[in-house]
Amino acid sequence: MLLWRLMTTNQQIFEAFTGRDDFHSKVVVAVLVTLDQAKHNPKEQSLMYLCIFMLLNVSGSRELAMAMNQPFNLKIKFDLP
Repeated sequence: MLLWRLMTTNQQIFEAFTGRDDFHSKVVVAVLVTLDQAKHNPKEQSLMYLCIFMLLNVSGSRELAMAMNQPFNLKIKFDLP
């Protein structure tokens, strides 16, 4: 929740977060894992929506898009349909 608030209220903090080399491997992966875990629990539906809005917000960052083109070596198990 704090990360969402910082990203939406202060553009400089948002650019500093997305400009880091480890942003995509730490923050984006953590948001995706949280989103995956929250999808089966109706009580965490608001958390799921928060994660979706965070991904939507960071998807417009050019720096993040360039970083996402690099190879990803972590192995994470997602529950995909």
